[in-house]
Amino acid sequence: MRVTLFRGATGRSPVLEYIQSLAKPERARVLEGLEQVERRGLDAVRVQFRQIEGKLGEVKNRLS
Repeated sequence: MRVTLFRGATGRSPVLEYIQSLAKPERARVLEGLEQVERRGLDAVRVQFRQIEGKLGEVKNRLS
């Protein structure tokens, strides 16, 4: 599965900016969760999915 972060018309990615603003341990857990999604898809560990519309979905990374 491929993870693509949202980019607005200006090219900014609020999701990436948020991830970059996290403290190093939290950022590492979020990035690990995204890597899990790319490797294991819907079977990723500690990750919840919700389909919003069509191919657009929401990923929640449980940081605990």
